[in-house]
Amino acid sequence: VRRSGVDDGEYALYLGTPDENRKTVVVPLGGTTPDVILKVAMLDKARASLRNEAAALNALAFSPLAIYIPKLVDVVEAGGILTIYQEYRPRKAVNRRQMRKSVIGFLAGLSRVERRKQRLEVLLENIPVEACSRLHDKVAIAWRVLYARLESLSEAGTLLWVHRSHGDFASWNCSWSAQGLFVFDWEASREQDLAFGDVFYYVIAPALLIQRNPHVQETLDAALFLAQQVAESANMAGVDCRMYLALWLLGRVGEASLYGELLKLLEGNWL
Repeated sequence: VRRSGVDDGEYALYLGTPDENRKTVVVPLGGTTPDVILKVAMLDKARASLRNEAAALNALAFSPLAIYIPKLVDVVEAGGILTIYQEYRPRKAVNRRQMRKSVIGFLAGLSRVERRKQRLEVLLENIPVEACSRLHDKVAIAWRVLYARLESLSEAGTLLWVHRSHGDFASWNCSWSAQGLFVFDWEASREQDLAFGDVFYYVIAPALLIQRNPHVQETLDAALFLAQQVAESANMAGVDCRMYLALWLLGRVGEASLYGELLKLLEGNWL
């Protein structure tokens, strides 16, 4: 601990989930607010997640997004234990309008990092067609219809945007600080990921993981509306966000029933 300038003393620990991706988060306690937290991993998958987070923080450290993200203070690996030290910023209150405006600005900025176009044909190759056989009838029908539509668009040479992603961008992985929006937990970040994926998850995650009876149509409308706002802010106006949402949902529909309900509505509304 002394190696990275954190004094010995008392700590608050978050032990994480009891699976292969389990990390322990260490927050130093004392008379002042901590400015560094530690994330510790012992298992292979968890260590890989922290290495990926460290790589993402390094990649963005000199980008226009640096103000939004934690500074990577140190990475220490010894005895099969990997520890990353990163900046911590205390939370401050903020009104909903300011938070949304900053989220749109952040997501638009992130969309510019390593942005390029990729053939839809290539992106469709990552969608396992056999996954459709495990879906309920109405969801499976919607899946086939949307897949066929995307396949037709790919044959016409359609290109979609890909760029750096956060990978787990939800309201609980960002906060407001004295410096403005602060976005953390970059463990699932990808260098080249489908555009608007972070947008969709930011809207859908609370409905998926918090709300007992989410309103599916409202969730769908909100996801597409935020995506359109980000597209306009990021100079991607004119893109059809429904294409991106369809592709994003096709790859996740087996993970939760809400994804299937969204898929059905998207298929029915996309005339």
